[in-house]
Amino acid sequence: MFFIGRNLDYALSLEGSLKLKEISYIHSEAYASGELKHGTISLIEDGTLVIALGTYTPLFDKAMSNVVEVKARGAQVLALTTESHAGEMGKRVPMLMTIPDTEEMLLPQLGVVPLQLLSYYTALERGCDIDKPRNLAKSVTVEKALCPVFPAENRKNQQNLRYTVPQVFISLPHTFSPWGRSG
Repeated sequence: MFFIGRNLDYALSLEGSLKLKEISYIHSEAYASGELKHGTISLIEDGTLVIALGTYTPLFDKAMSNVVEVKARGAQVLALTTESHAGEMGKRVPMLMTIPDTEEMLLPQLGVVPLQLLSYYTALERGCDIDKPRNLAKSVTVEKALCPVFPAENRKNQQNLRYTVPQVFISLPHTFSPWGRSG
């Protein structure tokens, strides 16, 4: 499974891929759409699921071009786009998720919600324990960076710092819609 996106959509695809791996244990990779022709396109074969993100308006036409490219190689495409681009994207892909139009810099904050829900419901379908994902640490160990300003004798006294990160899980009803709409 591949996530593809350009600019802000690439960052969003990285997050979507990570969430899918974390709770459903399905291998997925995120790629910058503009780099498809540099080798990644060779991994697309008949039946490969590609989640194409096309929320970033300045590069929407190029994102559509990438959707056409992966479909031509037999990919099954699920797209995420804004409501204003849903008509155009819907002509190319059979599966579509939309988010409301907003300021471009806020689109990833909206776009992450359907991708997290996709991961959540995929994990439920697979019977994964969503509340206790395997092999994920409940705490993070962070090393304090060595600072060149301090003399070398002070550097050896630096210790590892340990920060505890609480696990927070949100239970969502099966009929959850992030914006109160069904669709």
